[in-house]
Amino acid sequence: MDLLTLMIIYTIVFFSSTLLVFGGSKDSNIAVVRWLFIYGDKLSSFLWRSLVPHRIRRWLNNLSNRLLYQRNHVFQIIYCLLWLMVFLHFSLSVDPLLRKYHTSTGFVILAYAGFFINLILFLCCSWTSPGIINKSNYKKLVKVYRYDDQMYAKDAKCMSCQIIKPARSKHCAICDHCVHRFDHHCSWINSCVGAGNVRYFLLFLWSVTLQCTTVASLSTLAIWKVAKYTGLLDAHYMDANNVKRPVNIFIIVQHLFLKRPFVIFITSSLSLLVLLTGGFASYHLYLACTNQTTNERYKLAALRAAKRKKGLKNHGGEKAWTYSKGLWRNLQEVLLGIR
Repeated sequence: MDLLTLMIIYTIVFFSSTLLVFGGSKDSNIAVVRWLFIYGDKLSSFLWRSLVPHRIRRWLNNLSNRLLYQRNHVFQIIYCLLWLMVFLHFSLSVDPLLRKYHTSTGFVILAYAGFFINLILFLCCSWTSPGIINKSNYKKLVKVYRYDDQMYAKDAKCMSCQIIKPARSKHCAICDHCVHRFDHHCSWINSCVGAGNVRYFLLFLWSVTLQCTTVASLSTLAIWKVAKYTGLLDAHYMDANNVKRPVNIFIIVQHLFLKRPFVIFITSSLSLLVLLTGGFASYHLYLACTNQTTNERYKLAALRAAKRKKGLKNHGGEKAWTYSKGLWRNLQEVLLGIR
């Protein structure tokens, strides 16, 4: 498989993942996004039923239900394996090249520090309680946020936990408990994201983005130094008309891909991940700055969709910033907690 084919496959996977993560929902307030989700879902369902045999569909559905809708450590193990793969790529392939061509050791040390900071934040996300609500603390948590009577009704009871639900909480069907300031359930950390661990989750997302950027940049620098010091940048080739021409960037990358496929593969993957994780991290930073949660954005979208179905116009009654206290106080609440 040549580099061009590989990059086309990567690009398709990347944009598909981006749509799944950032696309919104069929209840979105944006007409184009609603259209994409409604008709995209119909098209994917048709292709799924038409192209995949029934037994395979049933097996894949059961597998996805176990992986995504039941607590398990599969995605945590996958993340640790990915972390180890990129660490080995950097330490065994990139670091020796950087040292060989006398690159500043400060950048290398920064990269190694980033690996371990990222791993520590991942463990903090996974092991820190997201803010589980139980009968011993729900009376205290009920007083933390006011009920807005739109997304959260006063005296609403969780029938599973048998407690009065505090405002901004939600019962997670996967974890089977209510979570204070619930954002979403994350399969990668095998836990919910809530008031107790949202600070670690936000820092974790940015650490992933910055680490991918650092390793991709240093990998690109190492590749460029190889091309420079081996004379590849000044090389020539004979075209179909037997005319001598200087190599272009695509030919250089294609040549390096044949010589060092793993380095080019990881560098390309990390470059795409920078865009994906950077967008996701930026979205959660926006939520922190405005004191919103993913759950609340979906609730608001559902409220607006219900109004549209009834033929009612939105007059701004559903406020996205119901719990906002201003930029700095919002960030203080997310990063330091309510004091």
